[in-house]
Amino acid sequence: MLFTSLLTVTLVTPAVIATWGDWCYTKVTDHRGLTFNFNGVCVGTSECYGAYEMDGISVPGACPGDPAHIQCCYAPVCYPIQHGRCPGGDNIKCRADTGYCWETQTGRCPGGDNFRAAPRAYMPDGVPVKCS
Repeated sequence: MLFTSLLTVTLVTPAVIATWGDWCYTKVTDHRGLTFNFNGVCVGTSECYGAYEMDGISVPGACPGDPAHIQCCYAPVCYPIQHGRCPGGDNIKCRADTGYCWETQTGRCPGGDNFRAAPRAYMPDGVPVKCS
């Protein structure tokens, strides 16, 4: 019975451990008491602070199971990019949280190429384009 319990814990525990580069999601409350949801990437705190053009902000506790120096790094205009087709060129990507195409910029956010700055929606005719 003891062996079965240990085996169950061993199999369940890895599912909740975040690793470097995993997406993370965090809520941040500002000085007015307003709460905002942000997408981020689990990276070292030294990689987050000022290391990117967007001046990332580290939030502890959002990357479960990681050492204290691995935290959720977010920048307010950075979003996870999902696979989906968008017209308009290589910089137009599908934003995972909206399902619409956005103009994106690489190298401005923590994490890999699947996490990009997406400052504005792609609207060639004044209408947002849904990812296909």
